[in-house]
Amino acid sequence: MKKIIAILLSLILICLMTGCGDSNSSAIVYYGAINCPKTLDPQTASSFVELMLVRNIYEGLLRQDSDGKIVNGIAESYKQSGLTYTFKLKKDAVWSNGESVTAHDFVFAFRRALDPRTESPNAQLLYAVKNAEAVHKNGITPNLLGISAIDNHTLKIELDYTDSNFLYTLTTAICMPCNEDFFISSVGKYGMSLETTLSNGSYKLTKWNIEDFAMRILKNDQYKGNFVPKNSAVYFSKSNEYTTLETLNKSSVDIAEINCGEITTAKKDGFNTKTMQNKVLLLSLGNGYSRNMKRALHSSLIKADDFADINESYSFADTLLPDVLQKNEGKTNIYSPTVAKKIYDAELKKLDGVFPESTLIYYGDDAVTDILKAVAGHWQQNLGAYLNISKLDSDSSVIYKSSLNKHHIAAYSFEINENNRAAYFEKLKTSDTIKQEDIFKYSNIIPLAYYGTVFAYDECLTEIKFFDTNGFIDFSCVVKDI
Repeated sequence: MKKIIAILLSLILICLMTGCGDSNSSAIVYYGAINCPKTLDPQTASSFVELMLVRNIYEGLLRQDSDGKIVNGIAESYKQSGLTYTFKLKKDAVWSNGESVTAHDFVFAFRRALDPRTESPNAQLLYAVKNAEAVHKNGITPNLLGISAIDNHTLKIELDYTDSNFLYTLTTAICMPCNEDFFISSVGKYGMSLETTLSNGSYKLTKWNIEDFAMRILKNDQYKGNFVPKNSAVYFSKSNEYTTLETLNKSSVDIAEINCGEITTAKKDGFNTKTMQNKVLLLSLGNGYSRNMKRALHSSLIKADDFADINESYSFADTLLPDVLQKNEGKTNIYSPTVAKKIYDAELKKLDGVFPESTLIYYGDDAVTDILKAVAGHWQQNLGAYLNISKLDSDSSVIYKSSLNKHHIAAYSFEINENNRAAYFEKLKTSDTIKQEDIFKYSNIIPLAYYGTVFAYDECLTEIKFFDTNGFIDFSCVVKDI
């Protein structure tokens, strides 16, 4: 009996030792979310958590590897001839229901994305495609779009003009394929539940509890591409009882999005952190202020030195373009309280010497509060203008609309999800060609600070790579030590 037990123990030890190299493939990565996704429809996904999930459960023609290099996804190969791209698709690419992914799925996806009825938030990314802007803005038939299926596994895309970002765009959510029959069967609920979501990427969606938020994506066994996950699954959850940093400390999750103000604490608690510069804190001045009054307020609102004592994760914004969108342009800092005071005094005379009762409204964390207190302090000190400050329990879109009121000044967050200047300016409703200094002087839109999504994660996670946009994390590359 002793010999038998010894042999069994030896066999178990051998199995454990020989399985170490593959043990990570059975690991589950736990992710703590702050916000819940509303949709996993790639053509309408917009928040970073939606784009992160899309990145992991879908695969497009092209894909970014762990180093950010653009490589083949479903495309087996492609060639370019002038403004025309021809893609050969892998014949073994299938949806999670076993159906083949075809060139027709991409044609349907592109047409959906540019159909104005879809209300795709990133449609501008595709404007280089032949007739794309006319389809999206003028409502011409999507059938005239420059994309066609030569056969089931050959796709042709024609452009109207050269777009240096086009290959990158093909890796983003809006360019993911869409199975037309499945879309029709979802009856207007495509990508809004487990039953109406169809995957073709490294992972497939297997759970989506919307009321008590919990999602699971498991390794897609039918996936035949080059990005087979190094773990078995990723579980997404959101606690209504604890903050994400608290769930990290309780070992309930391995990685989480945390608030900017928690970075120092997270580091002290032994977690690795990563800050993405994907957000801009903007200020919008109400329509009741004259152009010169806006210039006076803008020229005396804040300076780079003010950020030294505010929060290390926020940095001074002296242009509308954060680093992810910069194209080697010079920056403009117009903080000039002396000039601002002269303009302000001249405008005040037109108002019988009384600055109108004004309210600065905002929504955000403690760092945003500190920034706006500094702004209000500058206006009081430099100009003699006094404002009320009101923090609203609302989202940025509501606050932006409120800023249109006569003497409201609103601070709100603008999230950058894709590396595309034209789309960024289109969303801001500001021309990409207008001079930066003119934007500062005459526009209602004033940049205050750059900041971004912050991740904290346990040291058990390795080989994790972060991307500036496009969903941030490809979990297929992540290894969890167990």
